Amino acid sequence: MDALRAQNIERAVDLAEAALRNGAEHALLLNLRAWRAERAGRYDAALVDLQHARRLAPRDVPTLNALGLCLANLQRLAEAVEAFEAAIAHDPAFAPAHFNRGWVSEELGEPDRARSSFETAAKLNPRDPTPVARLAELAARASDWMGARTLAERALAQGMQVGQPGQPTAVLALASADIAEGAPDAARARLSPLIADPAVSPIEFMRSPTALDRLAAISPADAERHRAIYWRRVREMGDNPAGRVFIDKLPLNTIKLPLVAKLFPDARILFALRDPRDVVLSCFRQRFRVNPSMFEFLTLEGAARFYGQVMRLSDLYRQRFALPVFEHRYEDLVHDFESRARAVCDFIGVDWTPDMRRFGETGARRTVATPSATQVARGLYDGAGQWRRYADQLAPVIPILQPWIDRYGYQA
Repeated sequence: MDALRAQNIERAVDLAEAALRNGAEHALLLNLRAWRAERAGRYDAALVDLQHARRLAPRDVPTLNALGLCLANLQRLAEAVEAFEAAIAHDPAFAPAHFNRGWVSEELGEPDRARSSFETAAKLNPRDPTPVARLAELAARASDWMGARTLAERALAQGMQVGQPGQPTAVLALASADIAEGAPDAARARLSPLIADPAVSPIEFMRSPTALDRLAAISPADAERHRAIYWRRVREMGDNPAGRVFIDKLPLNTIKLPLVAKLFPDARILFALRDPRDVVLSCFRQRFRVNPSMFEFLTLEGAARFYGQVMRLSDLYRQRFALPVFEHRYEDLVHDFESRARAVCDFIGVDWTPDMRRFGETGARRTVATPSATQVARGLYDGAGQWRRYADQLAPVIPILQPWIDRYGYQA
């Protein structure tokens, strides 16, 4: 306790771990050890300690709050809400639990509960600008521009009063209001400092020519620091890549190949190809969560032009960067699964096993967070040539796609 009173958290954790090794059992000791485990990205280990702490002290509010945060980091969001609500039930005046229930409710797509939680947190701790900033964000999402502006300005003023200037969430809400009200220059002026602030956007090297220049001239020490940030975020998502082949699967990572080349020069790039017509049709048919990239898929023309722009970038990048690239054609995989899968394994440096043929069984047991999750669970799916059923509808965008149809050898 003396170490905690002196705010020497590392010393307190050292003592807690020693006490636990000697057979002591106390919720505070387990909380401290869990704190260190979470800092190292070992959320599963932290969860074990926090669940044990809850059994020892089921009414302990800090334990319940810490348990909720750990569950949220593991993406077990519904369970996290239950832990925060248990904390609130035992101490309705504990503002952090209300705030944490708020942002987890946002993640779960429950804005009304989020709003109520943030409002309560703001009342309980009127000096804290963060719940007010989150209320401003919710107002902006609801297109309540006057409310968003009022709340955001209040959050910024509170932040200045308590030595927490900036409040990026409030700034984003104000910028959204500026754009909605026809003032893009005002929005740009607000957002520029955020983009330039490494504390807010630590790896955003590709938003401007100046940022690209920084990436080109990055020092070995800075590159190592940004790699550490990346791996920390991986661990925060509940994965420990140590000693394993780690796959960061996202087609739009193509746009970020300069970043990969500078920060991860030993990475191996698996470049998945499919008939451009099928790609564009598939993207147009999916209901993606809208962001600046997915917005392009709301129309066939937008999807086709976006596809062409990304492919042009990929060609340019592959000419400039010495990254090992393996072109993996979807249609070949469908027609000769084992041969093509073995070739991929050879390229990325893993051993082929017969279990790989049974990926459908694995997919049925696990959460697959892609639009094709249902197809994955059914096994190998032949989606080649789907575009032919919609040839008339696709006809207006074929001229946009034709260079890539020819480039990759797909016939009419």
